[in-house]
Amino acid sequence: MKKLSLKKLSVNLGNFDLVIITHAVLMGIITPLMVEYVPVIKVRLIGVPIILMLLNFIYSAVIGIWIQKHQSNGLQVFIFPVIFFIMSYLVLPKYMFYFGPIYLLISYLSWSMSRSKEE
Repeated sequence: MKKLSLKKLSVNLGNFDLVIITHAVLMGIITPLMVEYVPVIKVRLIGVPIILMLLNFIYSAVIGIWIQKHQSNGLQVFIFPVIFFIMSYLVLPKYMFYFGPIYLLISYLSWSMSRSKEE
C-alpha cells in the first residue's frame, strides 16, 4: 500500500505566471463582450453559443496544458473560468454562465492529465 505524503499534495504558491494571468483575464472578458456587442455575431443565435463554446473549450484545454508545461501554479486554472463566469452572468443570457464551471473542469482535467507520473 502506497503512503501519501503532503509533499506530493502541496501546491506551490510562488509560481504565478503573469502571461497566463493576462491572457486568462482578457479571454474571460473579451469573449462575452464580443458576443454581446458585435452586431454581426448576433445574427445567428444558434451559431454564436456553439462558436463560443468551442473557442472557450479549446482555450481551457490549452491553458491547462500550458500551466503544467511551464510548471506554473495550478491555482491559475481558476482564473479564466471565474472571470468568464462573472462576465457571462453580467452580459450574456443566463444559461451561458453555466459554462464557467464546465471550463474550470476542462482546464483542471487538461492540467492534471498533462502532469507526469513522477510527481
